[in-house]
Amino acid sequence: MIRGSARRALETTPPFTHLRFFELAGRAADLKAALEAEYPNSRDRFKIVPGDCNVTITGTLANSPT
Repeated sequence: MIRGSARRALETTPPFTHLRFFELAGRAADLKAALEAEYPNSRDRFKIVPGDCNVTITGTLANSPT
């Protein structure tokens, strides 16, 4: 099994403090549920952004912590 980018980012050492994962709207809820189940202690470190990343990235980055 090949680990996806979200899982690789969550498993990085030292850990990232703020993660944003972009997923199409129809699959975002499934990704969120899977990551929250697999990484329960990391729920406050990541957010799933539903929609086309080409459309949502500017607003997401503008509202992200520095």
